[in-house]
Amino acid sequence: MKEKSYEQVLENFNDTDKVNKPSHYKGKFGLEAIEVVKNFVFGLEGVEGFYWGNAIKYLLRFQKRMVSKT
Repeated sequence: MKEKSYEQVLENFNDTDKVNKPSHYKGKFGLEAIEVVKNFVFGLEGVEGFYWGNAIKYLLRFQKRMVSKT
C-alpha cells in the first residue's frame, strides 16, 4: 500500500471540521445527532430539553463509542 503524501494528508485533515462536525456524531448516512434532536424535541425547554437531548444524543452514538473503545 502506497503511503499518502504530506499534501494528501493535510488536505484530508483540513477538509474535516473535527470541532463543529465530529465524525462520532454522524450516522451511517451523514445525519448528525443534533439534527435528530432538533427534529424531535417537540417544545421541551430548559432543563427538560437539555436532558432529553443528551439522552437521545448518547443513544444515537453509543455503538460508535463502543467500537472505538474495543
